[in-house]
Amino acid sequence: MPVVAGYSGANSQGKSTTLGRGGSDYSAPSSVQPLAPDEVWIWTDVDGVLTADPRICPDAAYAAGNQL
Repeated sequence: MPVVAGYSGANSQGKSTTLGRGGSDYSAPSSVQPLAPDEVWIWTDVDGVLTADPRICPDAAYAAGNQL
């Protein structure tokens, strides 16, 4: 069973970067896609993610995990 750290990715120029708030929820399925897993488990301490940092964007919306 591979265990992969999330939160990292690449920008449009192919340079390594961090994905920002909620980035691990997107990088996990992308990283294991070549392995063709039957399922991907994302362990987190929240039920969903915010669309932006609410300290910066007061209109940030909460997206439940099953809505992503």
